Amino acid sequence: MRRIKWLLSSALVLTGIMVGPNVLAADMQSGIKKYNAKDYQGALNDFKDVLKAKPNDGLCHYYMALCNQCLARIGEAKLHYQKVIDVGPASLKANAQAGLSQLDKVTVRYGGGTSASTSTSSSASSAPVVVASAAGAKDAKADAKTDGKPEAKKPNVKRIIMFYSDSSPGSMSMESTWDDAKQKYKDIEFTRLNVADPSNAEMLSQYGVSSYPTTVVIDQGGKVLHNQAGAILGDAFSSMVDGYLKKK
Repeated sequence: MRRIKWLLSSALVLTGIMVGPNVLAADMQSGIKKYNAKDYQGALNDFKDVLKAKPNDGLCHYYMALCNQCLARIGEAKLHYQKVIDVGPASLKANAQAGLSQLDKVTVRYGGGTSASTSTSSSASSAPVVVASAAGAKDAKADAKTDGKPEAKKPNVKRIIMFYSDSSPGSMSMESTWDDAKQKYKDIEFTRLNVADPSNAEMLSQYGVSSYPTTVVIDQGGKVLHNQAGAILGDAFSSMVDGYLKKK
């Protein structure tokens, strides 16, 4: 009887060892799927299960940071970005550093508070905006008039380019935000450029792109209004675009 119990116990242990990685992979995929569907809290629950077994999983910490950022939990997002920088793979560290830099700018903009949100949730009170140089946009102080009627103005933003990589989690995380923005801003030209395509090498050099994703906003005169590395998510992206549209 003791031998049978020992064999059953050993079998369970071996099964746990064999199945464990598959379970973790399933949780990770489930979390990513929920993140892409904007179920950020559901995704966090899955990622937490992964971290229980693999506390130093860099990719998991990166997605945890993105989820917390989208839920306006700035402090938590910073902790996970820092964890990626400390223990994550080199391929993710640049994106994590860009995410931290973005959140630091948000904190400065809002006087050090954590109420600023990059979330697409309606419960978020406001969204962080990274402000570019005032020289990047021209203010029209008076309406040009034709026959006594104000002349219609073109949007100050002509084109937005996203340089992305298929192997970059940050690039993947921006897909839903990008698609939403294309539907919202019909008068703006949206262009996605794969950094692995040799034909885009000149553009990479022109805009000084070294990490992915990088978002570049260009005005009607071809001047760069905004050049930012790292994922810009949800309301943060809309607020950034709206900020330039108002500077006509």
